[in-house]
Amino acid sequence: MFEYEFKEAGTVNTDGFCKDFKEIKQEILKQTQECIHRRSIYPNEFIVEVEQYNDKIIIRTNWELSKNDDGSFNVIQP
Repeated sequence: MFEYEFKEAGTVNTDGFCKDFKEIKQEILKQTQECIHRRSIYPNEFIVEVEQYNDKIIIRTNWELSKNDDGSFNVIQP
């Protein structure tokens, strides 16, 4: 897994990964006052896990991300 840490929310571009949001399997792995940890699994096997804390956001993906000039990220498909 690739891991990225941020101080504020960003956007991971997943355009074309599915036809309908309902196709994405969503799981809440942990939800406390300190952390929300969720996993999304797309039909094309892209996996993204997000851990949200008060002071940071940790994103783990099974495919590498590349940062765009606007601050968003593209997924590098294998």
